[in-house]
Amino acid sequence: MGLFDKLKQATNFITGGGATVHIMPEKAEFDRSAPIKAKVTTQIKDAPINASMVYLEIRSKESVSLKKNINGKNESITEERIGFTHKVQTPLTIPLEGSKSYEWEMEITLPPQVQPTFHGTMSHHTWEIMGALDVKGNDPDSGWVEIRLK
Repeated sequence: MGLFDKLKQATNFITGGGATVHIMPEKAEFDRSAPIKAKVTTQIKDAPINASMVYLEIRSKESVSLKKNINGKNESITEERIGFTHKVQTPLTIPLEGSKSYEWEMEITLPPQVQPTFHGTMSHHTWEIMGALDVKGNDPDSGWVEIRLK
């Protein structure tokens, strides 16, 4: 391994840039009592990656926004809180080869008491999913994608 390869490996460790990860939910709206299915795909850049697992994570987020007059000024107050979180994972036993694509079908089943998606005038309860590879350093991930639960 040359100096350039070692620099690339160190950069990927810090940034998670060794792979591009995408998530594609089976649909945009899910019933709370049915499994939430999604496809996690990754394109490995030019160097192999030693990932220990691929995972699918879900979370709910509560947001409240109020407009309030404080000391003669109209101010907006916004609070967010992460509620429910859950992760499912698939172990990986071999390195992911450089310049190749990989795909996993994954699903999460939620407990029956979770709250559905809600969009009100001052508050929201939303759901998001994300796919990622577990690697040393920063995990390459898809970013959070909003879904609806009914």
